[in-house]
Amino acid sequence: MYRSFIQILLAIAMTPLSCGISPASDLTPIAGWNQQLFPSYLIAIASVKAKSDEPQSEFVLGDHRSMLGVMMKATTDNQLVEVTISCDEFFEPSSASVRLPVKGRTYSVLPKIKYRYDRLSQCRQSIPATITYRVKTEEKSEDFAAAVTFHSINDCPTMFRSKSRDVDTSFVMASYINVEHPYLEKLIGEALDFEIVDGFTGYKSRNSDEVLLQAYAIWDLLVARGIRCSSNTTATTESDSIASQHVRLLEDTVNSSQGNCVDSAVLLASLLRKIGIDAVLLFEPDHCYVGFFLDRQREKLVCLDSTLLDAELEEPEEIEPFLDLAITEENRDEYSWPSFVESVKQANERLKVTQSRFDDPSQNEFFSIDLAEARNLGILAIPFTSKDEFVPYVSDEESEEESE
Repeated sequence: MYRSFIQILLAIAMTPLSCGISPASDLTPIAGWNQQLFPSYLIAIASVKAKSDEPQSEFVLGDHRSMLGVMMKATTDNQLVEVTISCDEFFEPSSASVRLPVKGRTYSVLPKIKYRYDRLSQCRQSIPATITYRVKTEEKSEDFAAAVTFHSINDCPTMFRSKSRDVDTSFVMASYINVEHPYLEKLIGEALDFEIVDGFTGYKSRNSDEVLLQAYAIWDLLVARGIRCSSNTTATTESDSIASQHVRLLEDTVNSSQGNCVDSAVLLASLLRKIGIDAVLLFEPDHCYVGFFLDRQREKLVCLDSTLLDAELEEPEEIEPFLDLAITEENRDEYSWPSFVESVKQANERLKVTQSRFDDPSQNEFFSIDLAEARNLGILAIPFTSKDEFVPYVSDEESEEESE
């Protein structure tokens, strides 16, 4: 059911593309995906290491995963070339010194770019930038430039269409799950105050009922906080070659108490991962929901639809036996319990219907993000850089007292 991140990353590694600007007939700059760069993608792959068996093209020299470089034709055999690329705002000058083996053949020379990751993580709106190139050979030195767009950190590329195939970049969604985010500890502390659980222990108890109760305690907190489902950023933005999704950062979802299906799913999955429960994000056309495993062996998956966090429902007449056993009546909040039951019901039924599409590689609009696998491969989380202070939970009673 879960796609191989390794295959996805290999596909990306073999996709250097020119930007279409040619200052000379034998020299063309490579500038991202059609002159677009996504900070979320650059952060996500920053520490992903090449595998020893990763295929390498003989016509790509330098960093195979770089998105910036030069395509050029060798004028001599074993030609020595140095390529330096600069953009003061987003990265330091970065160079690659290589030899082009065969005269007359065209090679892509890709320096490893020294990105200013702190600046990338703070890019909250798309802005243009100028990339400067210097190509030095034994015969001459040439300088030129290309204009690119650095997207907002909130823009997550999910698919890139190259000339020959579609390249799946959906794994970048995993970069929005940040278990080290300082807000999560505060949220967990608030959840403990509701006393549904004495503590969050993940799979340590080896009891699936306790794992389910912990998940419900997280759901209960988000309901109490009034996380609302909004649709102002639900649409996937597409250009001719790139599909992307706007995703709020955790601090924005928490402090605004709202998010679309992706935003609220990311927050819910982050909290589950923080307390030691393995979670996956499940994406369908125009919708996203969360799955989590009841056991360390990952044999039982339960799904939650976070768009029901703000649903006002009556006490459910029918309750799945596994929910009824795990969450006793004294732990059932009158507001969060009905929505939790309905969320599990709808999300599980949804997955039963679409399971085969998740298993079919040709159905690229149906994909899942296994967060544990993503981290094991080195896909990094977007770091917390905001200066916004955490907005704590205030009960209705406390709110009334403050207003008086």
